Amino acid sequence: MRPIAAWGAAVESLGVESKPLGIKTLLIEPGCFRTGFVDEKNAVYVNSQIDDRKPPVDREFARFKGAYHKQPGDRAEGVARIIEMVMSDAAEGEIPISLALGEAALGGIRNKCTSTLELPDKWAGHGSIR
Repeated sequence: MRPIAAWGAAVESLGVESKPLGIKTLLIEPGCFRTGFVDEKNAVYVNSQIDDRKPPVDREFARFKGAYHKQPGDRAEGVARIIEMVMSDAAEGEIPISLALGEAALGGIRNKCTSTLELPDKWAGHGSIR
């Protein structure tokens, strides 16, 4: 599941509803990019007050901090790809509902699609009306 699944679903719904009005919607799904987002000033550890939350919070915070300045994406290239999509000839016609930037974003989308495609076969006998 994408970490921003609710936001993605809202934008996809907006795209479907606004398409008949000629309004195009583009969800930018960025992978990992080198920015100052997780530097010492921005990524501050907050001790969880809930004991059960401490292990996953600690694990994710360590992963987050360990990725700083090691992210594979180039933010200038990412922005260039967004501008290219919006300003290109494709923008005159059909554009995708979402634009994945980077391998991490592509992998996340592929994983979600695969898990969704597995659902009907896995649960077909548990409530499907034939």
